[in-house]
Amino acid sequence: MEPISSNRSIKGGIFNVAKSQYSPETRKIVNDLIQESRLTLQLRQRVHEALDRGEPLPVADARARPLPPTARRAQAPGHAQTYAALHLLPPRAARRPRHVIERSGAYERDTFLPRIPRVDRAKELARLQNIMTYGRSEPPMEKIVKTTKKKEEEVIDLPDDADMLDNLMEEIDERLKFLDEMKQLGEEKKYQQIIMSEITGKLRQIEKIDKAQNLSSENTTTTSPE
Repeated sequence: MEPISSNRSIKGGIFNVAKSQYSPETRKIVNDLIQESRLTLQLRQRVHEALDRGEPLPVADARARPLPPTARRAQAPGHAQTYAALHLLPPRAARRPRHVIERSGAYERDTFLPRIPRVDRAKELARLQNIMTYGRSEPPMEKIVKTTKKKEEEVIDLPDDADMLDNLMEEIDERLKFLDEMKQLGEEKKYQQIIMSEITGKLRQIEKIDKAQNLSSENTTTTSPE
């Protein structure tokens, strides 16, 4: 039985680790990455020596810039391992705290400014009613006269009965025309109740004037000399 020579080495074990054999494809990809990157000449030489010896690739300096998009297109397991070993992965976006986001104004809402100014509905309704009643946007001024210290009377200059009847009939006619226009526009139901109530009020005023005229004519007839 021949003795084992001390010069012979057994592959494997703790003190004699088997070296990796990089495939030509992997070596080509690593060379392309090195050419496109901005690594120092010293680090490039160390990478080439590691590829020739089958040793793990050296860790890149922290100041080395990330690889171009060619590195991100690597899909094979060997490519990803080489890419991670060089510490050239793109940095992840850091999450900002809430107070930093609030101070940047991300939660502030823009003030809404309407293009068309808002209309006071009550004032607009009163203006339309005055136009329908008096023919203008504001009611006529009334003359008030104080007669005595104990009692105050409101004296209003009013037209005679004939003029009042003519005005009331014209206002009724205007309301009927307005209601007919709203009917053509499909808005009759919206204004019908208001217009009819106003016309009813005008008719009552006409009845009062007519009764007053009849009473005055009767009194004139009874008091006239025979």
